[in-house]
Amino acid sequence: MSALTRRGVPIGRADITVAEAADAMTRARSSTLVVQCPGSVWGVVTDGDLRRRVIAAGLSTAAPVSAVASVPAVTVDAEVPVAEAAAVALAAGVRRLVVLDASGGVLGIALEQDLLSPALRAGTALRTAVERSASVDDLVEACGRLASVTLSLNDSRVPSADVTAVRSSVVTATVRRAAELLGDDASTWLVSGSVARRESVPSSDVETARVGGPSSMGSDVHAVLERCGLAADPHHASAASPRFVRTVDEWSDAVAGWVADPYEDTGVVMLSLALDTRPVVPGGWTPAEPARAALADAAHSRLLMLREATTVKARVTLRDKLFRRADTMDVKAGILTPIVDIARWAGVSAGHDAVGTPARLEHGARAQVLSEDDAAVLAESFDVVQRIRLRHQCEALRDGRPVDDLVRPSDLTPLDRSLLDAAAREVAGVQRASAYLAR
Repeated sequence: MSALTRRGVPIGRADITVAEAADAMTRARSSTLVVQCPGSVWGVVTDGDLRRRVIAAGLSTAAPVSAVASVPAVTVDAEVPVAEAAAVALAAGVRRLVVLDASGGVLGIALEQDLLSPALRAGTALRTAVERSASVDDLVEACGRLASVTLSLNDSRVPSADVTAVRSSVVTATVRRAAELLGDDASTWLVSGSVARRESVPSSDVETARVGGPSSMGSDVHAVLERCGLAADPHHASAASPRFVRTVDEWSDAVAGWVADPYEDTGVVMLSLALDTRPVVPGGWTPAEPARAALADAAHSRLLMLREATTVKARVTLRDKLFRRADTMDVKAGILTPIVDIARWAGVSAGHDAVGTPARLEHGARAQVLSEDDAAVLAESFDVVQRIRLRHQCEALRDGRPVDDLVRPSDLTPLDRSLLDAAAREVAGVQRASAYLAR
């Protein structure tokens, strides 16, 4: 990110006045001022904020700039790849990121046009339409464009990781806006699963949770999501179920119980869902925090997570299925799920808070939880199979067929058949090696 960072952005304390902030922006010829808030927290104020929150609202320019700043700002480290920074911006729904140097100081900012290709901007436009929906009907209409945007991105040969990040961003924004339109506190809502990992494809369902007391809002919001074409998890992993609506203390107590006895109350599954959670409003609390902390001191529970990840082998029984052309293979259950599960174990074992599968693999390798070769094999296999899966589902969308994860080898090019074969064999090999650690 360092090469794309716009430097020379003015920085001001939270207690300077709006007038002083505007003067600093004018002198620096910058549309943004970074606000230094207490507790090592950064905020941002933009020209648009000054127009909307000061001039239009009639606020005095003698007010502190903290009154109109967006806090906390979404930040990234200067060393992260551009693609990762773009995914962060998409998921947070922001047009600028504050870029931090190695010491945690402000290096500068990165704007949307620096991060996103023209093709990806269609996704950000759709997200904006979702966020600005004035009614449930407007929201349903905006979400109706998600399939066509997905097809357009795929046809433009946008990398599958970017397509899934766009979809996940739009779905997350839809959950938030549905809650807001129904009068609920959106900051209590979480997404989990593929949406939280930014790996959502057209067949992905929507797993949610809430942080708070009992409420009927879960069912009401999911009814709106169904109208938007976003199906809830068929196993009831959603805020429509009381099991996924808990206060902070209740989530923390439940996590402690799952870590202490992963076989009780489907603890391994619940821990996986908790570790994958992401707030729909950036900066919110998630049960991933106590889960990571508890698992750091629970080697036995981490071992059980790895055992679960290696129990179901990556399968396509390839020599048979690839040449008996009538058969199909479930690429999600057979190849992708083992990679996701191993990556989750690797990430938490490395003590990192990454949620996405590639990032978890990377940090697992850095911490030597996984070998660099195994991490690279799993990351490459994940990318290959996600690309084949997305293309398969886009073809179904275009033809008006139901989307699924059942790929027919005879429909693939010889190259893709070979790549799928290699991915399944490579993943199964890593599972066999990892299984020794899980004994």
